[in-house]
Parts: sequence; structure tokens; C-alpha cells
Amino acid sequence: MRLFRVALVVVTILFHWHPLLYAENGQPVTRIGVLPLQTKMDEQYSYLKSAVRQMLLSRLASQPGFEIIEPRALASDPGRVREQLRSNKSAELQQEINADLLVDGALYGLKDGIQLNITLYPLSGDTNQTRYSIKTESADQIMAKITDLAVQIGQDVAGKEAALAKKEGEGQDQ
Repeated sequence: MRLFRVALVVVTILFHWHPLLYAENGQPVTRIGVLPLQTKMDEQYSYLKSAVRQMLLSRLASQPGFEIIEPRALASDPGRVREQLRSNKSAELQQEINADLLVDGALYGLKDGIQLNITLYPLSGDTNQTRYSIKTESADQIMAKITDLAVQIGQDVAGKEAALAKKEGEGQDQ
């Protein structure tokens, strides 16, 4: 009876860890960190800095296969993290923050609206950055566009992972 209880506890723990290791479709989870946004805007849009980042975090978290991480290094010293990205020290950064991708961005107030520029940095494997840009006429429109942006990022990341898996599979066949 005691062995049965131990086995039940072990199985329960494994089921709870399963979502941390794999997404619902059985694909590995992609861990993403999002740096605080850099901003250059008027006072009237200053509230958007944290609101846009939080919206981006929540929308990326809703994408299948993504897990959002929030290590202290991203919030406490984003300048140092950005310098490591510019210095091509992504492997060191990956070990430090335990992420697969890092999102950095800037929010600008324009005369005729708002612009959000996002760069997606892979921290392992593929070293090609992917850039995205959103331009809206008002603050109300930016939130809806962030939802579309998160979906696009999810599709792009899933496509790159599928291409990489296919390429690795072809390399093993030879």
C-alpha cells in the first residue's frame, strides 16, 4: 500500500511538471524574456511604457508553446543585458537568464501617432534577429496591434523551429 502511495505521488508530480517542459501539442516550450521598453515620447503617452510591455507579456504568454520568464537581470539592469546582446554574448546570457529568446523594444511618440519597434533575439542556435514594427494613429489602436504582433511572433518562432528540426533531421539522414 505504501509503495502505491509513493507511486501516486511521483506520477502526480510528473503530471504537474509536464506543462513546464512541453506545450499542449507536445512541442518543447520556448522560454521568452521581455526587456523593459525604451521610450521616447511626450508626457501624454508616458503611461504606455508599462502598459504596452504588460500587454506584450500577456499576449506572448497566450501563444502556444511560449513561457514568459521574468528574471531579475532583465528588470534590474536592462542596459547590461542590451550590451551583452550587442556584444554577441548570447550564450552567456542564455545561461544567466535561462531563456531561448529575448524581446527588446522601443516605444516612440510621433507627431501622427505611436510607433513600437520590437527585436526578437534568439539566445541559442539561430543567431538571426527578427524585427517587427507597429505604427498607429492613437494609443487606443496600439493594444489591438500588439495582439496581432504576438500572433505573428508565435507563427514566426514555430516556423523557424520546424525548419531547424527538419534541417537537423536531414543532417542525421546523411
